[in-house]
Amino acid sequence: MCHSDFAAKLLGGYSEKELAAAFNKVAPKPNWKAAVAAVLPAETSPREIKKIVFAISFYTGSEATVRSYPNGHVVTAPGYYAAVGA
Repeated sequence: MCHSDFAAKLLGGYSEKELAAAFNKVAPKPNWKAAVAAVLPAETSPREIKKIVFAISFYTGSEATVRSYPNGHVVTAPGYYAAVGA
């Protein structure tokens, strides 16, 4: 397995740039390590939601929950601090 194949598998088939952009849509400000609580617009595609959920797991090590409503999607996750027991 070459380096790029390994990286693609590790990153879920996404590039690091794609994951960073996806995570930045929901990352807590000013501290990205805090719990995630964000609302995405209703028109956010299922593919984009899947990428955001993967990005949350990749960056924080915590599992995201998505609740979809007619007017948007609520995304929550315990965050990095909770994942490492801090």
